[in-house]
Amino acid sequence: FADAVDGCPNNPEIFNGFEDEDGCPDEKPGFVFEKEHPRVLANVYFQFGRDSLDPNSEIILKRVAESLTLDTLVTLEVRGYTDITGTLTLNMHLSQQHAESVRNYLVQQGIDPNRLTAKGFGLLDPIASNQTLERRAKNRRIELHRIN
Repeated sequence: FADAVDGCPNNPEIFNGFEDEDGCPDEKPGFVFEKEHPRVLANVYFQFGRDSLDPNSEIILKRVAESLTLDTLVTLEVRGYTDITGTLTLNMHLSQQHAESVRNYLVQQGIDPNRLTAKGFGLLDPIASNQTLERRAKNRRIELHRIN
């Protein structure tokens, strides 16, 4: 219902915890983390064979941190994956390091470390075949899984 402070009297407010008092429909900025739909982070890259984040990865990770700052109830598992290149042991270790690097970055941005866990899955659960360079690149990824 409209009142004296309703900025949009002809459009109903969307009550989602973001600017609910203005009376206007709105969406939370940034990412929405849903338990049923993990977020695959496009454009998060690491130096080849290392756990160092590529500087361009900070763009997307800052958006993730902003979203987590706005929605303080979300807890996430950061999952790292690799492609089939290299040994199983190396890939498990590298994927764990990648997940921890992303977690550490988010903690450095002010996210409570108790809200984030990191786990490496190596070459498990590929989302593409490993037959071409492009498809292997899709398997090298970071996923964010909502825990709560």
